[in-house]
Amino acid sequence: MIGSRMPHPSTTPIHVPSRAPAVGRPRARLRTLIAVLAALLVGAAVATSYPTLEPSEILDRADRIALADVDRVRSELRDGRPWTVVRFTIVESLRSPKDDVSEPGETFELAFLGGEAGGVQLTVAQMPSFEVDERVLLFAYDDDFASPLVGFRQGVWYVRAGILRDPDGRTLGSDEDGALVRGGDGSTPEDLLPVLRDLVGGAE
Repeated sequence: MIGSRMPHPSTTPIHVPSRAPAVGRPRARLRTLIAVLAALLVGAAVATSYPTLEPSEILDRADRIALADVDRVRSELRDGRPWTVVRFTIVESLRSPKDDVSEPGETFELAFLGGEAGGVQLTVAQMPSFEVDERVLLFAYDDDFASPLVGFRQGVWYVRAGILRDPDGRTLGSDEDGALVRGGDGSTPEDLLPVLRDLVGGAE
């Protein structure tokens, strides 16, 4: 059993899929699960690797796109492994899984591998973290991955000092053609939401 008392935890990469086609998704999900289980067998610290995605790719691959507030953060054991479960309250939903919540004030949860629960501790390197009452822009899969965010940690921007920033501090904005771009002065959520509405509407 993996726990916080292991003296020398080793690290094993989890290769997070960028998103398999619908036909191959069960096989991709199985590969991800096997990688996670292998990592858990060798240590309580898990490294991660993933391909870098452009903001336009993140938008295209997301099943859920929402500006939301972090409502609650808790940990629980699932099959002996700790997961961090984050509950979000929707400010504005731009895309949601079929028949799922999408109205302002409604809540949804996303689960992230890692955390501490029932005396078991697991740290996943570069896993994004969340704090209650912070506002975030999310691009997530409707699927059970180690991280449900598109691109593992690339599918979240935090509202920091009014500007959208990713976990590495890079800003999110749009260019003259209305395409999403990283860097520059960045945008406020209020400035970027009309751009996102146009992009999402054009993609559907």
